[in-house]
Amino acid sequence: MTTEGNLGSLFIHKLLFPRYRYHRERTDRMCLPLSLDFNPRSLVVDSSTSYSLASDNPSPSLDAIFIPFRNRPEYVSELLKILPENETPIFLLPSTSLDLDLVKIGRRRHVEALFMDNPDFIAMLHGLRCSSNRLCMSYFVEWDLPAKRNYALWYARKHRLNRIMLLDDDIRDLHPTAFLAGANALQDFIVSGFFVDDFPDTSAIGHAEIELGESVSTFLSGSCLFARTDEDVGFFPPIYNEDWLFMVPHIARGRVCSLGRVYQKSYDPFANPDVALFQEFGEIIADSLFALVASNRYPERLNPRVWRKLLNLRRDWLMELSNRASDNRHRSIIEVAQTKCAEITEADCVRFMSDWESDRKQWDQTLQELR
Repeated sequence: MTTEGNLGSLFIHKLLFPRYRYHRERTDRMCLPLSLDFNPRSLVVDSSTSYSLASDNPSPSLDAIFIPFRNRPEYVSELLKILPENETPIFLLPSTSLDLDLVKIGRRRHVEALFMDNPDFIAMLHGLRCSSNRLCMSYFVEWDLPAKRNYALWYARKHRLNRIMLLDDDIRDLHPTAFLAGANALQDFIVSGFFVDDFPDTSAIGHAEIELGESVSTFLSGSCLFARTDEDVGFFPPIYNEDWLFMVPHIARGRVCSLGRVYQKSYDPFANPDVALFQEFGEIIADSLFALVASNRYPERLNPRVWRKLLNLRRDWLMELSNRASDNRHRSIIEVAQTKCAEITEADCVRFMSDWESDRKQWDQTLQELR
């Protein structure tokens, strides 16, 4: 059994903030030695060489690919050109009909648009406790990505599409056989995916850390993820890092695997400092849960004392980043995150965890009834 002191040492040595470092084993007089020497990618099973990528592999193929997008129809048009030409249906989830009108589908078949206009689905999302949590976003505002990903899960379950892929419009360099590998992996895992490298798929704070010389490892992302929908797969809550929260219960049970690496288009992560205001709560929740999984303390996720320690260590790390930052754009991002982090309490974190776990049960029960 470990103590809060051990968890503190995990953060002090920067295991978690910034995202994940390599560490040494620490010994506390109150407990047995605890190994803190790990990479975050070790939290999932490395299956990059376990599933055949041969194009003639007879294993089951994907039942559907879902592509959520907003304001970037040109990205979708480009993505459709590079996706394999096969019978797998592709469902586009635009935010507006105007976005859809500007997408160039060309001669590609099996492309259909989905809008989140089903009243049962909308009522279900509004009925979740996370929807009324003060630190969560609304599902149906400008940032509607979690709602679209949930709609993909809901639609797939209703129409018996058991092996699906969630694919963002900015993902590139996907080898055609990667789709087969993703489907094959779902024979043994509930979730599989690719690490998004090259331009790092991380938060604004993560990019500031990189600029300050830190080594930030990206992780699996909802932007390129395969999932089974014939099991209790969970849902995407309305906070930043919602894809990590979607995965973390399955990660804790060893039911997630990685398949390699893909790339995404670059963007300016420092264009709007206020993005850190939106991201900070999701950063705290997701990174903390990963740390608990890594230290075999996931059952303590409802313990207020643990969250108090995690919050204090997050604030210490943001202060250290602020002291090191000289670029005004980096400093602005960090200061916004500090402001938001100072407002969040351990009670906020425990309440979110309670709401989220209650919502997962309600969501899975509702999807079971769709069958």
